Amino acid sequence: MTPLFLLILMVLGSLVFGWPALVILSFLFGLGTKQKHSSLVSALTATGSWSLLLTWRFFTGTLPTLLQSLEDIINIPGWLLILITLSLAAVLGSAGANLGQQIQTVLQKQFDTTSG
Repeated sequence: MTPLFLLILMVLGSLVFGWPALVILSFLFGLGTKQKHSSLVSALTATGSWSLLLTWRFFTGTLPTLLQSLEDIINIPGWLLILITLSLAAVLGSAGANLGQQIQTVLQKQFDTTSG
């Protein structure tokens, strides 16, 4: 799975399922890839997908309203909310891919000991 395909899946998955899509897709990416830095790739892809979603909300005019509502509720400036959102996407993407890659490693070791 290429990072561009993962990005498209993450954008579509986030639109339909929200935050859990990042973790699930990152996990599957980590489980199925042989890339050395899958957690970094997944973190950057998750951040990119939510950046695209926030940019889309900005151009449709809904982001300023959303940020203002959240600012009024939790007293955090809008730019900080965006930073927190993108950081959370990176953490979820990295954690999901890391877990998938660790499980892949354990399964590979198990396979190697039983077959060899």
